[in-house]
Amino acid sequence: MWYPDGGGLTAEQRRRREEVRVRAVDLGASIMPSHPTERVTGTLRHVSE
Repeated sequence: MWYPDGGGLTAEQRRRREEVRVRAVDLGASIMPSHPTERVTGTLRHVSE
């Protein structure tokens, strides 16, 4: 997310926000499956069923 005025934060607060954002992305990458079909659960059904 980008804020034209820095989001009203100081340089230190922006640095901290970016650090938290990067950690969240890393955490999400470590728990998400590498292939989208690994997340799909349930049974397959034909559209007309």
